[in-house]
Amino acid sequence: RPSRVTVTHRETKTDEAVHLNNPAMSRECTVFVGNLSFNATEHDLEDLFHGLSIRSVKLVRDRDTGKPRGFGYVDFTNPADVTAALALTESDVAGRRVRISIANERSSGPGEGRPDRGAGRGGERGDRGGFERGGERGGFERGGDRGDRGGYERGGDRGDRGGFERGGDRGDRGDRGGFERGDRGGRGGAPYGGAGDRRDEMPQDGQWWRVGRRPIPEPAKDRQGVPVVPMQYTVAAPSGITEVVFQAVQFSRSSLPAENERDLASGHFVACWLGPASDKASCEGPLHADLDSIVTAVQPALNNAAEYGVSSAASLSFGESGFIVPAYAVGKPFPLASLNEVLNSGAVRHFFVDEINDFTRDDMIPVLQKSGGFKDQSFQVVVDAEFLDGKLVCMTLNDKKALVADHPTSTSRAPRDKLVVTGATLDERAKLCSLKADGRLTLPPVASTDIRVAGSKQLKSQENRRINKLQDGAGWGATAATVFCYDHSDRFPAPDSQHETLLIARKNLSPAGKQATSGEEYTVHRNVILCLGRSANILVTVSEVAPAEGEEPVPPGVPAADAAKVFRAGLDAAKAVADFWRPYEAPAQVQDSNEKAREESERKREELRRLAASVGGAAPKQ
Repeated sequence: RPSRVTVTHRETKTDEAVHLNNPAMSRECTVFVGNLSFNATEHDLEDLFHGLSIRSVKLVRDRDTGKPRGFGYVDFTNPADVTAALALTESDVAGRRVRISIANERSSGPGEGRPDRGAGRGGERGDRGGFERGGERGGFERGGDRGDRGGYERGGDRGDRGGFERGGDRGDRGDRGGFERGDRGGRGGAPYGGAGDRRDEMPQDGQWWRVGRRPIPEPAKDRQGVPVVPMQYTVAAPSGITEVVFQAVQFSRSSLPAENERDLASGHFVACWLGPASDKASCEGPLHADLDSIVTAVQPALNNAAEYGVSSAASLSFGESGFIVPAYAVGKPFPLASLNEVLNSGAVRHFFVDEINDFTRDDMIPVLQKSGGFKDQSFQVVVDAEFLDGKLVCMTLNDKKALVADHPTSTSRAPRDKLVVTGATLDERAKLCSLKADGRLTLPPVASTDIRVAGSKQLKSQENRRINKLQDGAGWGATAATVFCYDHSDRFPAPDSQHETLLIARKNLSPAGKQATSGEEYTVHRNVILCLGRSANILVTVSEVAPAEGEEPVPPGVPAADAAKVFRAGLDAAKAVADFWRPYEAPAQVQDSNEKAREESERKREELRRLAASVGGAAPKQ
């Protein structure tokens, strides 16, 4: 009897005919997704694997009824993305935690739906024909077509078990199907990588970055579909540091990567800061960094800009580097010589927060003046107000301390941020705002609760920035700011916060070139200088600046070597500032923080294990 299972395809990029006709390629680039909710769609899987090179998404459905069978397949064009896809196992999709495994040879043959039987005991044996005891059996089918369950149905939608179904949605143990042994999701020890999952154990040789779990990597494209430039890393450390360690740190939720929210919630990963494993004395002394390697990496981009007659801009932002790290690696020192291998292995996920919390603006200005020869030029108070409709209004205080619309800033930011309002709309909204003594904005009350009416007349949040601008002799500008954040939303209340920022930038790296004041920027290079032993790191961003409307393009033929010298001068200035930064001193309770982080991770995993046991009706294997 022919199989009664059909597969629905959703093409996402290209025709997959060549891919599916090549079994080797199919096995390398295809993952099996089990324990899917019957309400899940192809769009849900596309959202789950957002940022990866998806070729096609396939959900398996019953041919006669059209009902989903609770599993599917996702093909990728890049085999390297399969590893990132596997890290998403246990993710919540349409209310159920899915199981993800590599599709084996059998998944493309007559027994479709049988991947990953190995340690996982079965994975969806599906339409066996002959004596299949539940759901779509073929041969002697005991349940007819009873909602994909068959057999003796004792009530409720119990997870597509078929046969003798005993109750409840089995959750992550999945659509077992009576005696069908189907889609049990690759149990392999305790659910959710609990006890028995070696990926949550420190390897005996201590080189945890070569094996084990991987956090979700940085997406290949941003939300607008623009490719993300890969991050490169440069280590700057005093000569006394030989070992480093990831320490558990409490980051604000808004600063954490959204893609890694599930990683952190699962208990397998912890947000950390990277620091020296030795005492404070080893952090003293100047930083040693190979800045020439950064210039060499940027040189091709400078050559292209010179050839095509566009400006090259560079910004050096000071802030905190955070890392999403496997829980078992927290607080475990490893050699500094292995750091680059760790960062490039995919075992940790880096993210950058352009905030400074242990230095004030008054502290930074003397450092800039002593280290880089910067001279104070101006002081300004800027207010950015976000309205309920998402629009951003830029304002400033004039000489009379009155709040007015900031047209120059709005005009320069609008090409990069489509939510910034300009022109008459800016004036209209700025007139609604008044600044109180405590720094908060107030607006006239609005009677209507309709967002279409109140959206342009009520605030969601605001940022006040007190900015000092400085300039050095080489054309680099420094901006030191104190940022005050206010939340005006009653629905999402949050306490006010304050932090500092420091940015060293130059809009045109040509020595004699006019500094660009506007124009859209395209990032061509990103590099983080990890200043070990200091409390701040440096994010280096190099961009091409397209001429703004009405501006003349840069004359072609400007020597790229001259631009490289200007760029190197900026790197030297930023490193000199980092040298003046006070050495990092780990808090006395840092070891306790690491222990608490590991205990919290284990608590989360234990909660997931209990949930799996209660929903699945049996205790997990230990």
